[in-house]
Amino acid sequence: MLIIAVITGALSLITGCNNHEMPAKSTTTETTHSQQELQTLVTNAMLTTGQASSYKTEFVFDSNFTMSDSNSSKTQMRSTLTGKIECDNSSDKSHITVIMSMYPSLGEESSHNTTAEIYIISDTVYLKRDDSQWKQSSYSQISDLFYTNAVEHLFDLLKLIKDFKFQGYETINGHDFYILESTPNPDSLSKWLDKYKPKPPYPVTTGPNGPNYTTTQKPLSEIFNDFTCTLYIQKTTMLIKDIAVKFAIKDNISQTTENLDVSMTIKIYDYNQPIEINLPKEISNT
Repeated sequence: MLIIAVITGALSLITGCNNHEMPAKSTTTETTHSQQELQTLVTNAMLTTGQASSYKTEFVFDSNFTMSDSNSSKTQMRSTLTGKIECDNSSDKSHITVIMSMYPSLGEESSHNTTAEIYIISDTVYLKRDDSQWKQSSYSQISDLFYTNAVEHLFDLLKLIKDFKFQGYETINGHDFYILESTPNPDSLSKWLDKYKPKPPYPVTTGPNGPNYTTTQKPLSEIFNDFTCTLYIQKTTMLIKDIAVKFAIKDNISQTTENLDVSMTIKIYDYNQPIEINLPKEISNT
């Protein structure tokens, strides 16, 4: 089944909502900007954000999956991936914590939680899942994992977008932010998502002898119903504060209809503030 393959691959590779109290906001839309001005704005914001000596990131990746067939049989599943990243670019260190929750049916309590903690020191990675032992590897082995550098991976998407729309200004805690929104074209979307989708063979149907597979898959751009990306950029500093991505997938395979609704939000804060990242004693002593 295509969407289940996409979910499995995305949740294993991917990851802002946060628990902070939301401040009062006000929004205005009295100014317009040309597409060239918006492109320059986004480019400068990515450059300024990328040059920060440090920052913290909180993200939430939420997916709701529904599969139904001609016999009115329905399967539902919800998955939530939450995490926090502390990034100290000045010393080339990062600390990442991730929790993935799987819900067997919409509205039910989580049936399974998986946790992961990661330290990245230059090119060396220390990874621990649940209660397992720490494992060491090189950064190149996990660089495609979305949550190892969520900001950089989303920048890859922003670089492909050519049609931003100015939605107005929003004032938060006395600071003004540009609000930009875009619906990426199918080609740009496919280029970005291609690195996260599973490799063939893909499971398509399940029979008495187990799943059947195929080495071909529909282009992702053909099954997306909706995709929006929203940016909050602070006017005075040109730093990106929030990135929100939403998309929906619908696909029909034989007599089965599959729907997937996904929302992903990333909050970036504490720019250029001191961050102390030290390895746990059990790693340092090995």
